Amino acid sequence: MNKIYHLKNTVALITALVIVFTITGCNGGNSKAWEIPEINAVESGIIADNDNFSLEWNNEEKQVFFIEKADDTVWGTVPAEAFLLNERNDSLFSPIQIEVSENISKALDFTRSYGSAVLNNNVDARLIDNGIELTYYFEEFKISVPVQFIIREDSFAISIIKEKITEGDTHKLLSISLAPYVSACKNGAEDSYLFVPSGNGGLIYTNSDTMKNYSTEVYGTDYSRVLFSRYVEEEHNKMPVFGIKNKDKALLSIIEEGAEAAQILASTGDKDTGYSSVYAKCFARGFDIYAEELDSNSTTITTVAENISRQSFTVGYYPLSNENANYNGMAKKYKEYLTDNGMQKTDAASALYSISVIGGAKVKRLALGIPYQTRKSATTFAEAAEIISRLKNDTGSMPFVQMIGFGSSGIDVGKIAGGYKLLGKKSDMEKLISDYKDYISFDFDVIKFKSSGAGVSTLNGAAKSANLQKSKRFFNDPALRDYDKEIGGYYLVKRSKLSGIINKVTNLTAKNGIANISLATLGEICYSDYSNSEYEMKANTESDVEEYLKNIRSKNIKITTDNANAYAAKFSDNILNLQIEDYGYDEIDQYIPFYQMVFVGTKNIYSEPLNSADDRTKVKLGALSSGVRFGYNLLKNYSNGFISKTNVEIYSALFSDNVDEITKEVSEYSKYYSLIQGAAIDEYTILENGVIKTVFDNGVVAYTNMSSTEKDTEIGTISENGFVYINKNGDRNEN
Repeated sequence: MNKIYHLKNTVALITALVIVFTITGCNGGNSKAWEIPEINAVESGIIADNDNFSLEWNNEEKQVFFIEKADDTVWGTVPAEAFLLNERNDSLFSPIQIEVSENISKALDFTRSYGSAVLNNNVDARLIDNGIELTYYFEEFKISVPVQFIIREDSFAISIIKEKITEGDTHKLLSISLAPYVSACKNGAEDSYLFVPSGNGGLIYTNSDTMKNYSTEVYGTDYSRVLFSRYVEEEHNKMPVFGIKNKDKALLSIIEEGAEAAQILASTGDKDTGYSSVYAKCFARGFDIYAEELDSNSTTITTVAENISRQSFTVGYYPLSNENANYNGMAKKYKEYLTDNGMQKTDAASALYSISVIGGAKVKRLALGIPYQTRKSATTFAEAAEIISRLKNDTGSMPFVQMIGFGSSGIDVGKIAGGYKLLGKKSDMEKLISDYKDYISFDFDVIKFKSSGAGVSTLNGAAKSANLQKSKRFFNDPALRDYDKEIGGYYLVKRSKLSGIINKVTNLTAKNGIANISLATLGEICYSDYSNSEYEMKANTESDVEEYLKNIRSKNIKITTDNANAYAAKFSDNILNLQIEDYGYDEIDQYIPFYQMVFVGTKNIYSEPLNSADDRTKVKLGALSSGVRFGYNLLKNYSNGFISKTNVEIYSALFSDNVDEITKEVSEYSKYYSLIQGAAIDEYTILENGVIKTVFDNGVVAYTNMSSTEKDTEIGTISENGFVYINKNGDRNEN
């Protein structure tokens, strides 16, 4: 292959599109003082080299290229084809793009590095170990951003060096889009797609010129952010990964540092560039109500945080080839990455299905015409034991049990961690724990609280949002697609208090002989706290939660989480309430169970409650095809006062209404789940006729037909909404 830097290029200036929005923000910042030093240059050529990669630098165009030695594949800050064909474009040729806020007018602006820094010769280049550090000076905004490009043995990496960012007195830096065209291919490319972590995973095909734009915040929208005035259901992105497949090559990208402050964006069919791409944006500062979709599709920024978050930001890029150049290969590589970084296969007792038993909830009452709320029991400890015993006998197998709402406020938000109480007859609780110790967990909400007590006050115990006010949340009302403010809001606990709260929960469970703690909200909610600079832009959530969970595990206590983010899933033994139903976004062409491909076989994973699913058949088949076991929500006694509850799916949880269906479903598929116990997904394939073929690493192969018509396959006909599996001996089993 010809070396990139030997080509002679013609430079043309493309004027950047400028969009201005009105914002309300704060003045000042904490970045180093702005200045442009004497610019240093590095001569074009190979500047770093190891057994697998070369790093090539083009000084004339200020571009970096990573070359795989095995087959000369080039991954560059500009697509190699566009560079070779002289396809000048400000967007394509910009390794970074920044968004800024003007200090006086509060107007939002953005610029790209090629037109703003490269063509003005304002890029400083300095060699570092295994790579190069480039500092882009945006003179019109008085902002500089240093970026490092390095090669490693199995990958290459690009990092934003936040502690070296400088700002002047005119603008604040809001975000940095990093290397938008490293993971890119031509529009209309066949056998190509973008992988995004939408829900459990999704693909966006590039084989058409249809323009699509996708974006998602890693680990979900910052939970401490001020709420939009209108509720919009958002997907929960649980993984800091994205990728591209282009014929027999693929590139998996993992946000290895600073994922909490990241947004993943993808676009296809861009006629200005001719390329489809997927990349990461790093937010430099926090904000409140950053975006609100209105009928006019306008965007409003209301508050920008004072300081730049100094958490490191690094994206690692892992090339894949041939049979691994697809989402199966990406899942294996990500699983390998997590394993290398501490994830272990659980040794917790495994059950073929799970139940979440609801202990109680607050209901409204009147006393002399004055309304008040009191906790009403939905299930006692003795009744929970009856439910477990009945299901164990009827299904022939023991469920994994999550006890939720057994604290002072039930499933409602009240005192932190339910006031560190487990309400009910102590002797019944002790017998329940004794009889089912390895299969039972008690859930504690260590993040949300509504009332003072248990060492946390509403006056000074709440996390603060970017506007430095207490962050107040409200439950949503899906029926009205709005927030339910009648039942009152709740707060998020200060991040600095979490360690102490979790220690108290651990001590409580150890005292009661509980061998498994459930921390549903800790595993699922990622939020900022601007009362402490260490926690701005959700910073240090990954490292803090990992440390909490490792400390619990060191005490021989197992961990249960719900729909957990990757950093929590990594150290969980049981993951419950995994959302199987997709969000149905138009931007996603095909949903895939990437999350399950990474964690099934390593963790015990159970689905969202089948008995409250919008489409029970779809959830059931989705669980079967991805090796996820069935989950259910149950209670013994229903009260009309529970009808307003939206935080837990309680309306369809009455045990007497569900026991027969649960028995039928669990019994019907118990043999299959027993066969794949502890097995990981080796390959997940969507066949040409839409049938899903799942190959497990122990030899079991499953076929799932999620359509309303029967399908012919290599193993024969599969009925509509049918499921068939082949055991290790090659025998066909149909349910």
